[in-house]
Amino acid sequence: MYNKKSALVFKGIASLVVSGIILIAFLSAGKSYGKGDLFVKEALARDIAILIDEMYSVPGVVEYVYPLDLSGFGVVVIENKVKVYEAGKEDIDLTAGEYSYAGIKGLELNVELDGLYKIKLMKSGGGTISIEKVR
Repeated sequence: MYNKKSALVFKGIASLVVSGIILIAFLSAGKSYGKGDLFVKEALARDIAILIDEMYSVPGVVEYVYPLDLSGFGVVVIENKVKVYEAGKEDIDLTAGEYSYAGIKGLELNVELDGLYKIKLMKSGGGTISIEKVR
């Protein structure tokens, strides 16, 4: 099928491609660590998860506007987990911040917000929590 020369060339090209992908991943992670974005994403994910837990614990109707500017970030809340990532890079952000919250069975949140400024968390009388973008 292949002769020995072409097999060696194919292995060399495959090694270069894999090395390039690994190098790009390390560079993007290093850049994020250097800018301090990793710590900001982790802190935002933790804050939002704790807010969701607090809203479940408070009786009645609640509205809360998160005071920090989230421009440049996206937020996904799914399966009792908050994920904060660089806007527009949900699937490829290697340093996305994640934090879990307890939640209530049957009242799970499924929210995806990208490129936002601020968020508003709202709880209805029935205990359902929603999150929306605020400009």
